[in-house]
Amino acid sequence: MLRRRKLLAVKYLSKNYQISDNIIINQISILNKCQNFWINKNKPAYLEAFSLLQNHKENIYHDRQIPFYSLNYEEHVTPCTVYISDLQKSDIGVDTKFLEFSENKYKGYHRIFTDASVKESLADTSVGIGIHSPTPLYNISYKLPNYWSIYLAEMLAIGKALQYIEKRKMDKSVIFSDSLSALIKLKNWKLDSSIDIITITVKKYGPNY
Repeated sequence: MLRRRKLLAVKYLSKNYQISDNIIINQISILNKCQNFWINKNKPAYLEAFSLLQNHKENIYHDRQIPFYSLNYEEHVTPCTVYISDLQKSDIGVDTKFLEFSENKYKGYHRIFTDASVKESLADTSVGIGIHSPTPLYNISYKLPNYWSIYLAEMLAIGKALQYIEKRKMDKSVIFSDSLSALIKLKNWKLDSSIDIITITVKKYGPNY
């Protein structure tokens, strides 16, 4: 329960951290200076989250406006081309079926595969992503902060794949992801002011490929 409270506090404060001179962050910063008050008491989850985010604040999006407004109207309404296959991981021979599907439907495309994982143990949580391209051969992985959700990790992996495509100028490319939540988010885009900067960035560059 305590860990869940901390994760929820991190999620909430992360959104507030994005805005410059945020009143909530400013008030918590004042409370955080009263360290002696918590010596013999359990420190509230939001103060634990604040301390954690302070150590990673250079990696947190920070601007005078929320990420939603970093896209113009046209960028919001221009759809990403997203195809959701009906293949299921539990299907018999799914690996062979997927290989046939990807080679037939996207013949002649540069294929990039992304994945993310969250491994939890009693001692710690490990979060990471990986990007793989068979031709030209490219493999890279990243370890992420342990408070990242699997959704954000999957979306970041897609974003990193888009960066790779952009850098290589690979016009005819397709990204494969097994994150249904990320794909549905991009396919059924809604004007939502709470959207995070990672998803916004993918939406910005996704329609180009």
